[in-house]
Amino acid sequence: MSSRLIPKIQERIRFQIYLPFIQLIERLLDGWNRIETTANVEIKALQLSAGQGHRYEGTPTRHLGRILRDLNLQKEDVFLDYGSGKGRVLINVAKRQVGRVIGLEISPELVAICEGNIKQAMPKLKCLDLTVKCANGADWPVPDDCNVLFFFNPFPDTVLENV
Repeated sequence: MSSRLIPKIQERIRFQIYLPFIQLIERLLDGWNRIETTANVEIKALQLSAGQGHRYEGTPTRHLGRILRDLNLQKEDVFLDYGSGKGRVLINVAKRQVGRVIGLEISPELVAICEGNIKQAMPKLKCLDLTVKCANGADWPVPDDCNVLFFFNPFPDTVLENV
């Protein structure tokens, strides 16, 4: 087999089999939780400029589980998710015994979706001290008791520098 053909086959497998399979798993997990966090939302649809943030794209579930296991969150931890979007990370964190979970999102549309998702997932949550704030991350003061900050590409470097 030609060495030039192998990368093409690998790429085809990745985009035609693997990624659709992962997306299916994420939709199934959303369905199990009675939420919707899978569909991406472009920045223009959110009525934001490219200088304010990036499109909504949920943190991949396959990575999120590993991240949360490695964090080993405890009851005294206060978790802040910058760019919380539709709430996938918030809901997964709140399924653990943590002190408090805060989502920070600049898009009012995504905040409304996130609040609906939290309401749907509430019976499965262990941490009920869960809030979502509609604010610009660069302007919002981090609470003194907050000890875990989470970022999944929420905004450009120019905003990150001010956080």
